[in-house]
Amino acid sequence: MTLRTLLLAMAGAAGLLGQQIPMTGKEVPQLLPYETAIRRVMEKWAVPGAAVAILDGSRLIYARGFGFADREAGTPVRPDSRFRVASISKTVTGVTTLRLVQEGRIDLSRPFMTYLPDLAPTSTPPPDPRMAQVTVRQLLQHTAGFDREIENDHVLYYNTASRLFDNAPVTIDLMSRYIMSQRLDFAPGTKYAYGNSAYQLLGRIIEKVTGKKYLDAVNERTLHPAGAFNVDIGGNLLSQRLPDEVRYYDYPGAPLSTTAGAPGVTLPAARPYNWRVDFSDSYGGLVGSAIDVARFLLAIEGRRGTALLTPATIATMTARPTPAVHPATGPYVGLTWRLTPVSGGLNWWHSGGASGTRNLMLRRQDGKSWVILTNTRPRDEDAIITDLFDAMLAAQQQVREWPTHDLFADFAGFPLATSAETLSFQHSFGSAAPEAQRLQVTARGGVANVTLDPPGEAWLKADRLSGVTPLGIAVSVDPVGLAPGTYSSSLRVASPNASNGPRLVRVVLTVSPAPAPTALRNTASQLVVTAAAAGSRLTIEGDDIAVEPALGAGVPEPGPLGGVSVQLADSASKEAPLAIAAVTPTRVDVVIPADAPAGKALVRVLTHRGRLVEGEVEIAAASPGLFSANRDGKGAALAMVLRTVEDGSTASQPAFVCGDGGGSCVPAEIDLGAETDKVQLRLAATGIRAFGDPAALAVRIGEELVEVAAVQPDESEAGVDMVTVNLPRSLAGRGELDVTLTAAEIPSNAVKIVVK
Repeated sequence: MTLRTLLLAMAGAAGLLGQQIPMTGKEVPQLLPYETAIRRVMEKWAVPGAAVAILDGSRLIYARGFGFADREAGTPVRPDSRFRVASISKTVTGVTTLRLVQEGRIDLSRPFMTYLPDLAPTSTPPPDPRMAQVTVRQLLQHTAGFDREIENDHVLYYNTASRLFDNAPVTIDLMSRYIMSQRLDFAPGTKYAYGNSAYQLLGRIIEKVTGKKYLDAVNERTLHPAGAFNVDIGGNLLSQRLPDEVRYYDYPGAPLSTTAGAPGVTLPAARPYNWRVDFSDSYGGLVGSAIDVARFLLAIEGRRGTALLTPATIATMTARPTPAVHPATGPYVGLTWRLTPVSGGLNWWHSGGASGTRNLMLRRQDGKSWVILTNTRPRDEDAIITDLFDAMLAAQQQVREWPTHDLFADFAGFPLATSAETLSFQHSFGSAAPEAQRLQVTARGGVANVTLDPPGEAWLKADRLSGVTPLGIAVSVDPVGLAPGTYSSSLRVASPNASNGPRLVRVVLTVSPAPAPTALRNTASQLVVTAAAAGSRLTIEGDDIAVEPALGAGVPEPGPLGGVSVQLADSASKEAPLAIAAVTPTRVDVVIPADAPAGKALVRVLTHRGRLVEGEVEIAAASPGLFSANRDGKGAALAMVLRTVEDGSTASQPAFVCGDGGGSCVPAEIDLGAETDKVQLRLAATGIRAFGDPAALAVRIGEELVEVAAVQPDESEAGVDMVTVNLPRSLAGRGELDVTLTAAEIPSNAVKIVVK
């Protein structure tokens, strides 16, 4: 059982049942049946917030926000609040691909790999020869050979992809090469299987053909011509939320995730903020409003403005697949879209779903089209889609008089947005000036002007003070001659036609006289230490170590991580790089080599700014520490309960449970079961690598010395050892107990378990 396997937890999220659902936007009395229907679906599925846009022909006749964009802050959803649209992103990718087909730059019948000569699959093992036969049409149609019911989506295996390509940094291009290196699950063109891998590849084709990043390409060819100017690629974490973007919530009682959503994320974490949205651009990474999605929907065939696609291209897009991978009659999937035959033509629709969002858009043949975006995904994600279809159809049938107004005019003003509200710079004597930071200014075209507020701050520099949006501004500071202290100023960003300007971006420069003293901690116990055992984990704390958190992939090798490097100068005067497990702006976790000689040693940290931080440590025989579930060295043990019953079968479960948010883990009750059951506790520890003999360790639970059954390194986590102990039946009914480990007469910190 590995340390990563131990990081399992459960989380709950409160719903809206029994709460009043606030509403924003213009009331439309004629469409009250829709309003009632939407509220009922939200109450049934505990949806915190939703935005709804309803169309009639080319007109926007309804645009309202329901519930909360941020439940904790009490912020209501607005009609133009931005949401992760998830797989609705695929329709933008599909239409952009077909735009390039119209331009003669992409051939639907051509093998897709010919468009990606720079993205080669691995040669070991040899790639599936059928991959070279997959066409662009089959990628669009979900008939390329990828079946996530068999292999799951290849787009999710970041660490596996890195290892396949010699631990290369994980990028979107690397993930595409990984997808191309997989065996197909069926012969291309013979079966339909929905998934994300094909659309990851389509995004890279768009980039290679246009020579532009995915977002720039779809903005230029699809979204901006449709009048959708406020679509972006989402961030992974809550702290990376875009301006006007909602907050996302999991369903009540949802588990926490076990996969990092961004480098440096400490597990466990809630699933909506623990996956790589930035890597899912072309299959699920876009963020936009219901208004923007409605504009895009109308522009495809020219129901409003110039058509994005010609009638011939639309006929290709909506053609029933040949050879048929869907029934000859009834609903089917064309190129990107799900299609339902109706009187006079076809209804097109597509849903989107990921942890924290469930969305649906429908282009109806009769013109009564609609878009619904929400900030949660219920446990039964398919049933809510069925409910939305049924509710909206029933509401349409109840409308007796349709409005004649067009609300698009109410959303004609565009928002001015900046990529940050505050830019913070840190400087200490003896180091170079802080690196410049880039401020992005976005708006729907037009000019943005930047001024210093107040003017005359000589230490603040901006390389551009005006330009056409989107505008990138390099902001830098010059600390020469400044005394220690904090200096503050602002950049005033304005645009003549913006609906919400101007925006003030605060710039803060902190000048410190010298680096803060270094603190050394046992990574497991989090206690300040002066000694660390060979083969153990050690945490070095300091100021301004890294720009942002970074987490080593798998078992780290010696060398830099996140712009930080660490050397160990041991008692034999040998200096060598240390393996870095993780870095944050204030700490770096390293692994002391297993062959480090005993005696005084220096740990030297070279921060991302090239500043040296040194700390002295004694390399000792033992420095025992036990990991806790909250990663703070206290409370619930980071441990697994192993049970073997009389017939020889085994089972395991965590010795802790976790709620929503950090520091919420508590011990779970351990039931010793029947007299014939053998129950063991497997603890995660560090600082005991030299003690492979179980007899060399002492583990106490409460006041009782228990038998150590096994000690073994955790193969997936450098510097971590797994200690397995037998739980005696005499512990039954004892409740909460401290667990300590002693090696070489040195006791560890105490963690807790609960015995029923």
